[in-house]
Amino acid sequence: MYLMYIDESGDPGWPDSTKPASEQPSPYFALSGLIIPANEWRNYLTMMVDIRRNVKTQFGFPVRAELKGSELINPRGNLCLKKMTRKKRVKLYALVLDSIASSFTQARLINVYLDKNNPRHASTNATKDIEILAWARLIQRFDMFLRRNGNEIGMVFPDEGKEAKIRSLLRKMRVYNYISSHYGPPYNAPVTQIIEDPVMRDSRISYFIQIADLVAHSLYRKIIPKASYQKWNVDLLFDRVSNLLVQQASKGDKYGIVYL
Repeated sequence: MYLMYIDESGDPGWPDSTKPASEQPSPYFALSGLIIPANEWRNYLTMMVDIRRNVKTQFGFPVRAELKGSELINPRGNLCLKKMTRKKRVKLYALVLDSIASSFTQARLINVYLDKNNPRHASTNATKDIEILAWARLIQRFDMFLRRNGNEIGMVFPDEGKEAKIRSLLRKMRVYNYISSHYGPPYNAPVTQIIEDPVMRDSRISYFIQIADLVAHSLYRKIIPKASYQKWNVDLLFDRVSNLLVQQASKGDKYGIVYL
């Protein structure tokens, strides 16, 4: 059995030319899923506690405080992070990702990404609900991952906030999940390996959800790099977990990133 912890970066709103720049949504939307084998859950939790203790020792960041990728780059409400230089915050970010990459050897990552100003597929432009589209792609890839790994079963653990929406989508996909084909018309491939409704978790108290957030934000920083941050290698953070990526999630991308 596998457990997938999911968090997003950015927001699912489309740009609106009628609104001022200050009210525009983020230029991207990303979802990252951290997949861990259920039989390794306790071991990984113990490792995660050790990683956080190491972070506290080196940077003074509390063990129980929430780690968010956006805050590590540009802290707003976190006083502890505000006291650190950006160089030090990026070093903290890198340490956590390096620790996950080296310790969670059986874990895997699936990532979905949309650059709203440059969608990869024409059909995405006609999509009103970015969130539903992104979640559908992530659920499909997780189901495929489970099938490839001996028809294992899995459960999903998203961050709190959209329980009814995600629950409805997953229930629908267990019956109707049409997939486009290069060889003919779309075909129905119901999701079969994911059991139960999504189990919502509060990111403030879930280390695994926080890791998904760090990965999702680092993906954004890689795809849309900011020149002024490159001297701290912010655009290279995502590469630190490259050994955990499910490359089969997208055959057209070397990182396995599912672009919308």
